[in-house]
Order: sequence, then C-alpha cells, then structure tokens
Amino acid sequence: MRAGYESVRYDSEARGDRNDYDNLQLNAAMTRRLDPQTVLSLGPYFARYETKDDRNTTDSMGITGGWDRRWSDRLDSRLRLYGERSEIELREDATTTEETSNNFGGELAGIYRTETGRIRYSIGRRFEPTSAGNRAVTDELRVQYDWRRSQRLSLRTAIRAFQRSAQGSLGGGDDRDQARFELGLTYMMTPTYFVGGGYNYTWQERGDQGTSAKNHVGYISFGYRGLAPRR
Repeated sequence: MRAGYESVRYDSEARGDRNDYDNLQLNAAMTRRLDPQTVLSLGPYFARYETKDDRNTTDSMGITGGWDRRWSDRLDSRLRLYGERSEIELREDATTTEETSNNFGGELAGIYRTETGRIRYSIGRRFEPTSAGNRAVTDELRVQYDWRRSQRLSLRTAIRAFQRSAQGSLGGGDDRDQARFELGLTYMMTPTYFVGGGYNYTWQERGDQGTSAKNHVGYISFGYRGLAPRR
C-alpha cells in the first residue's frame, strides 16, 4: 500500500489565476509474477482533491491494472489501465453543483537501450490535480533520447505534447494544448565538473481563453556532478 499527500500554496503576489489545493491519494495493489520477466498487478485507489477556498472538492475511486515485461537486456515495457469514478462538488457563491464523472485511461511506456544511449517513451491518459481549481484529464505523449558520444560528451533530445481538460462537464479548468521540444548538450570537463547548453521551444494554446503563445529559450550552464559510490 502507498499513500501520498500534496499541498500546494502560491505566493499572493505571483498567484495569478492559480489556486491553492490539497490532494491526498491512497493506492493498494496485489502483484503476481508470472515468470522472471513478467509481473501483473491489480488494486484500488482513492483520491481526494480540495481547493483551499473550498470551491472544488473531488472524491475519486478507481482501480488500476498493470503489466510489466522485461523482453531483453535492451528492452523493458510497462502497461497501465485505469478506471475511475469521481464525485465533483463545485461551489459558486451560495450555489452548490454536484456531478459524477466516469473516466477511463491508461499508459504504455518503455525504455530501449542501445550501445551508445537509450530511448524512453510513454503515451497515455492520466488523471491529476491541477492549480486551475480542479482535477484534470491529461492525454500525453513523451519521447526522450539520451545519446553518449563519449565518456565526456552526451546529448539529450526530448519531445512532449499533451492536451488537458477538466474532469466532468462543469468546466472551470485550465484547458490547454501544449507541445515542447528540448535539445541539450553536456560536456564533462573533469570527472565531476561539466558545462552544458541547449535550446527549448514551447507552444501552447489555452482553450478557455482562445489564445496561443510560443516561447524560445537558449541556455548555458555550469555544474558539479558527484561520483558514484564505490562498491
């Protein structure tokens, strides 16, 4: 069994349209190993999302099924399926509106290792708390490639795209589409000190406002990376 509690608070001067919230989630699961490379899991979970101003309270109960498989030393994969029922209570002035939302989701993820790097990927739908004053449904795709040219030089390329909307039909969420591209290069000057640089591009469109924006960022960084402990 696992339990997690998240409490998010924003400074009043930087709040904007962000909402403070608390989110509690409890997970329980039974696992069964079919063979040395395959593990199945199944179990329920409960989540309670509540904004600090009590405008939105969402109680969710669901079940998760999982399948983990190690195909070889190079390839691992993971499949998760979710079914969730949420009771949403929205308060606006003296009016309280209630709604029940049924959602289904899942995720397929994995990692593939090559001689000089590795590829990570994930695609799926998940349910998560947000600072927009609600729990949201997020459809997301991620792909990341880490390439090591030598002991000193490495390159990271990543693409992330997601679409987010509020659970249920009550709305009031920070509905948006977003895509992000990252390119980063790291050079180890010594076994512990490095210099890096890169470029990030982000595009976003907000459905609740009908606006879109683009952002370009270039950066240079210097840092220290500790050595792995000796065995």
